[in-house]
Amino acid sequence: MRILLRTLRVTNAWQLNRCDEIATYKTIMTMEIFKSFRLFGLYFYISNVRMKRRRTIDEQLRNRRNALLRKKRLLYQMRGGCCELCGKHFALEALEIHHLVPVSQNPGLALQTKNLVLLCHDCHVKVHQKES
Repeated sequence: MRILLRTLRVTNAWQLNRCDEIATYKTIMTMEIFKSFRLFGLYFYISNVRMKRRRTIDEQLRNRRNALLRKKRLLYQMRGGCCELCGKHFALEALEIHHLVPVSQNPGLALQTKNLVLLCHDCHVKVHQKES
């Protein structure tokens, strides 16, 4: 029944001329239509349709941000919650991640532990002022 409702939603959206919403879905037909039934005088066809939505740019950024937050928690535990420049202890939220090799130069190192250091806000600002 869940599959039927998904199929009906897509069909209804298409009939209502909302093609832009449908364009975000990739429909994969895994089987031929295998059953039909009558409900309220209408014939419905059930097929084994799996809907797979493409990730939007917002979702990709959110996933990357979540991965960076997980890495920040790991670094906080590994390095004792201290700023690596001034050595003061801070709460997790007060520390910021600094990339030794900028992500713009090498995106592959964005989440590598050896490329990340935890800095307090003041030290992070100082480091970026020295770089420019």
